Amino acid sequence: MGLTLHPNKVTVFSASYCPYCTKVKQYLKRYKIPFQVTEHDKNGSNFYEKTRLGEAAGLKTWPKVYIGTKCIGGCDNTVGAGNNGTLWTMLDAAGVSYNK
Repeated sequence: MGLTLHPNKVTVFSASYCPYCTKVKQYLKRYKIPFQVTEHDKNGSNFYEKTRLGEAAGLKTWPKVYIGTKCIGGCDNTVGAGNNGTLWTMLDAAGVSYNK
């Protein structure tokens, strides 16, 4: 895979053509949550890597958002976690800064 998961970083595995990926990246930017991103359709990853990532996250769709090494889900899960407050708790626990 193009990126390594780090305990104190947010990582978004994305597809450049996916509107949900665009939405979650805009959401993270709105709250100034620093994140690293890899666009699976642009990084030269092969089918095996894409399948392995999906199986590891338990998701078949894009995006896959990680805080540290834990997948928190896709776009709806991330925005929902922001709405109910759990996103901020997870970011605090990981030492990730943001502007709420």
